[in-house]
Amino acid sequence: MNMVFTLGLRHTAVVCSGLPLMVESQVAQTSFASFRAVS
Repeated sequence: MNMVFTLGLRHTAVVCSGLPLMVESQVAQTSFASFRAVS
């Protein structure tokens, strides 16, 4: 029980720390695409 709980917490921490990176890359891709469309 305790080990599963610890693994769950670790998994949640990894997801939460990886989320800004995913959003950042998504925003970068979108702005790059619109920048290419303009130019």
